[in-house]
Amino acid sequence: MFFISTIRTNAEGVDDQRPVGCYKNWESAALRIKNNVCDIFEDGYYKYAVIVFIDEGLYPSQQEIQWYEYDRERNMGIEIDR
Repeated sequence: MFFISTIRTNAEGVDDQRPVGCYKNWESAALRIKNNVCDIFEDGYYKYAVIVFIDEGLYPSQQEIQWYEYDRERNMGIEIDR
């Protein structure tokens, strides 16, 4: 499954984070972030979002797939390098 988490940072590091969705394929997850569906960035409260792939099972490995940063002017998530 491809999980979307939003992340808020401050001077000390990660201030707040939460999972906001999961999808069976990367394209569906990426579309939600790029289009800021349901305002997942909460008007900039969360500056970043990430798609993480997690296998089924106990203690599964996880893989970061793509990071995004909120662009307030365009109200969308923009792909970034971590």
